[in-house]
Amino acid sequence: MVLSDGSVADLCIIDPQLCGDENAFLSFEAIRSIHKLMDDDADGTVDTMETDEFLREDLKYHDPKAKHSSFHRADPHISVEDMWSTWKSSEVYNWTAPQVEEWLVVSVELPQYAESFRKHQLDGKALPR
Repeated sequence: MVLSDGSVADLCIIDPQLCGDENAFLSFEAIRSIHKLMDDDADGTVDTMETDEFLREDLKYHDPKAKHSSFHRADPHISVEDMWSTWKSSEVYNWTAPQVEEWLVVSVELPQYAESFRKHQLDGKALPR
C-alpha cells in the first residue's frame, strides 16, 4: 500500500522494523492524522500553543491543570516521529485484546462496542485507528 503523500516511505524511515506491517501503517496514519489536526500552522511540528488550543478547543479540556507540559515535557516542538515514538513506548501500545476490551467497557464506558472489538481482535497497537 503506497499513498501519494509518501506515508509508507515515512513509516519505513522512522520505523524500519514495521515497514511492511499494514496494521502498523494504519496506526501510523492515525498518529499522523492527529498530529496534522494539532499542527495549526502546518509547519510540521506541534508547539505548546497549538497543544494548549487542541486540549481546550478540540478535546474540551477546561481543567487548568491539563497543560501542554504533559505532552511536550522539555521539547517545545513535537514531530510525527516524536508522537509515534511516544506511542510505541507507551504501556497501552502493548495491551492485549482483553485489556483493550476491559478499558473500553470500564474506563470509556462503551460496552456496546466490546463485541466488535473482540471480533476484530483489536489490541493496543490498533487503538490510534
